[in-house]
Amino acid sequence: MAKTVNRPLESAERARQPRTAGPPAPLPAAMPLLRWELVLYVALLAVAAGMRFWDLGSRAYHHDESLHAVYSWYLYVGRGYEHNPMMHGPFQFISNTLIFTLFTASDYTGRILYALFGAALVGMAFFLRPYLGRAGALCAAGLLALSPTLLYFSRFARNDILVAVWTLGLVICMWRYMDERRTGYLYGFAAILALSFSTQENTYLHAVMLGLFLGIVSLAQLLATWRRVGVGGLVRIHKRFGLRRLSPPATLLVLLVTLTLPLWAAGVSVLQKPLGLVLAGDAFNVGPIGLPNGRGVAVALVATGLALVLGAYAGTLWHRRRWFICAGIFWAIFVTLFSTMFTYPTGVATGVWQSLGYWLVQQDVARGGQPWYYYFVLLPIYEFLPFLFALAGMVYYWFKGDAFSWFLTFWIIVAFALYAWAAEKMPWISVHLALPLALMAGKLLGDVAERIPWRRAVASGAVWLLVLLPLAVVALGSIVGIRQWSPDTNVVLRNASPYLALAVLLYLGYRVAERAGRKLTGQVVVIGLAGVLAIFSV
Repeated sequence: MAKTVNRPLESAERARQPRTAGPPAPLPAAMPLLRWELVLYVALLAVAAGMRFWDLGSRAYHHDESLHAVYSWYLYVGRGYEHNPMMHGPFQFISNTLIFTLFTASDYTGRILYALFGAALVGMAFFLRPYLGRAGALCAAGLLALSPTLLYFSRFARNDILVAVWTLGLVICMWRYMDERRTGYLYGFAAILALSFSTQENTYLHAVMLGLFLGIVSLAQLLATWRRVGVGGLVRIHKRFGLRRLSPPATLLVLLVTLTLPLWAAGVSVLQKPLGLVLAGDAFNVGPIGLPNGRGVAVALVATGLALVLGAYAGTLWHRRRWFICAGIFWAIFVTLFSTMFTYPTGVATGVWQSLGYWLVQQDVARGGQPWYYYFVLLPIYEFLPFLFALAGMVYYWFKGDAFSWFLTFWIIVAFALYAWAAEKMPWISVHLALPLALMAGKLLGDVAERIPWRRAVASGAVWLLVLLPLAVVALGSIVGIRQWSPDTNVVLRNASPYLALAVLLYLGYRVAERAGRKLTGQVVVIGLAGVLAIFSV
């Protein structure tokens, strides 16, 4: 596995120094694509696509699916579309209209967009190979392909699988930029950020997660530089280079904050009761839910304008040309989609303010009526394979991890915390938790698989554990399933046979482990356990 994952944290500090202080950090080592890797990725994509597209229109439409399909159809037949945050962003409606135009409208084509994104999510693990490793990226792709949660909601006309793709795209651009410092990743980051905000409002939560991580890393690097050069050194560096010499994490943080600051302006609506204003109306106010009314309109305009100006000013302090390109990309996508291809200009205003305002008001509604620990119950039931190995990975990498594994741990913890806090709790939100769990589990399984000396495992017979373990699980399951006892000889023999089989298998496993050694045995058992759980997942 290429050991490049620590470079963003180790080398970003150098970017704060003057050019005379030394050369920039080296680019990550190239990881050529091997032929067997390509074959496995193609096979995984084919399996993922087959499971997602097969018989896609047979199941009856869920209530939410019917809304998304019928309003896409309205746009398709020329009745237009007006943004309404209750049905989330406009991306899916415009995209579905394109699909209907190409293939006509039907129960099947109404789900094509989501199946396409669900299959694409599997292939995106490829771009994390420098951080997950060859085997880790393949394991992650396999877990994403076979995940019951991700598979189900890839065949379900809701936005969540779309946002999962955008979120992983943001993570890829973020880490690639921190490693390679190529400006193209900043432009890609801005584009994907706009697409995600145009898809679903939980992008606000994901922006908080990414911003917190980038802020912590940037602060740690700033303090390290401060300890080395002192306050005077920091002042001299700033005077000479301004904000252009920000570290890659700090650069991404500035870009994230300055581009999205106007979209956070509706956050002032949490003060509407103390101020006696309607900044985000609810069901008991006059006007649409989430929009200002009366004097609140003026406050909303001022808050949004100030956020826009402040964001632009801070962005141009960093790098005028690059920021204007990123802002142009972001707002071109945002305005085009929320205005429904320039046919509904009001959608831009509702996208900027009502997207957040509506869901802040809905926080008190608490749709779903589930307790805070809802996802801690739901995920282990369906995602037991990635959940178990992700927990093990979080513990292991806490002591022996690299920068990317620490990020995955941070992502999992913050995502569970944010969605436990968010009042609305529904099954489809599990998509956003299953994603980082699959990546962490894939990294752990890949690291274990790459460290196994397979020739010695074959020579010592340790590979037989991959066969003995599933058989032992079958025998144990047969014992648990025994329901009848009687003195009848046939019943006694039938009931005793799984006990005997389990005893023989345990003895054989003990002899193999004795010969292979504790470490090798443990490594092979981990892979074997993952294989057994994968069978149950399938």
